[in-house]
Amino acid sequence: MSKMSARMSDKDLKDQGNKYFNANKFDSAIESYSKAIALNPNIPTYYTNRALCYMKNNRWAQAVQDSKAALERDSSLVKGHFYLGTSLLELDKLDEAIKHLQTAFELAKKDPGSYYDDTISSKLRLARKKKWNLQEEKRIQQEIDLQTYISKLILEDRDRKMNKLKKDSASYDEVSDDIVKVEAEADKSVAEVNALLPKLMTEDRRGKFLTTCAGKSV
Repeated sequence: MSKMSARMSDKDLKDQGNKYFNANKFDSAIESYSKAIALNPNIPTYYTNRALCYMKNNRWAQAVQDSKAALERDSSLVKGHFYLGTSLLELDKLDEAIKHLQTAFELAKKDPGSYYDDTISSKLRLARKKKWNLQEEKRIQQEIDLQTYISKLILEDRDRKMNKLKKDSASYDEVSDDIVKVEAEADKSVAEVNALLPKLMTEDRRGKFLTTCAGKSV
């Protein structure tokens, strides 16, 4: 620590960090906020200021840590919940992200003088949409797996019936019509499964989409 910084108070260091931040010198701002925290670790805004710098540098894990530290000192801090939710969103921890973004939104509504703009509500919608998209991808894969499994069962049943017909007959000609019938029935069953399952899954997705996206209005 230089002689100059050694003489600076935690507030002076915070102000210095703000100047660096406004000049887009985020690493220097982080250093100043860190020195301010070392002198006075009880001020939550020092942590949110440093968290924002980490976010600017895409250092999401560090931003999460600082946001949590700020909330440990003031659980009603809108910035703390907003920065934490935003950073968790970037780390794909969607349930936690939605929880803190929702808290930030609700706290901001109660206090008109607090940090709030449309960014919070838009970020919350983005988190919910991202969660929905991930659930949608999972459901689509489940649909594919289920279709594949049922079709496999149908075809295995078809093969068993055809083999039995061949085994119990003296010649293929005797059972050729029955074999054609078995094949046609299997093809029809597979087609019905392929037509029905997507419809059922779509109806299920529609209901869950409304539930997921509705949440609490934003």
